[in-house]
Amino acid sequence: MFYKLLQFFLSPLIRFFWVGNVNDIKNIPFNGSAIVAANHNSYLDFFILSSILKRRIYFLAGEVFFKSKLWKPLMLLTGQIKVDRYGGDKKLVYAQVEKVLINNSLLGIFPEGTRSRNGKLQKGYNGAVKFAYQYKVPIIPVGIIGTFDAWPPNRKFPKLIKSKVNIGCPFRINSNDFDSETSKLMDKIALLSDKVYEE
Repeated sequence: MFYKLLQFFLSPLIRFFWVGNVNDIKNIPFNGSAIVAANHNSYLDFFILSSILKRRIYFLAGEVFFKSKLWKPLMLLTGQIKVDRYGGDKKLVYAQVEKVLINNSLLGIFPEGTRSRNGKLQKGYNGAVKFAYQYKVPIIPVGIIGTFDAWPPNRKFPKLIKSKVNIGCPFRINSNDFDSETSKLMDKIALLSDKVYEE
């Protein structure tokens, strides 16, 4: 309920101030499970994806958000999935991901793991393709352009700069060669975000 209320009130503002062109929104299915995998340049990425998608999306979010007095209530009330990037036991994360993907919901993942510090595409981790392979769900690559300029990591508040969102065609992972599949995913994201992927 809180997510829907937040989306209802905030989405128009997010779209008005920070969203320009959104291409191929039709690639997001109306129902069924899928993984939305996007490049990550800014905190705005979370808000922009949530504002343009009519469906609810559950993101994997770093532990830093759950330690922040500002971000923690938002993370908990909207049901985001905490990932302790420095902890060894990920059983709770896997259980929450499974719950999302077996209940016909959308899982949001930034394969780079954290925001880019220079606006370039970083190395991708294997989590997205592993989950897609294990649960036999499609991955939807997304390229977000402009959010680094709007809200880079060294800036406290975002500038009023509109972004562009390119949504790629869903595809499936049919091989357990996760390094190779991750490279393919990142190449797709690079093309959609007008960047170059260098492993």
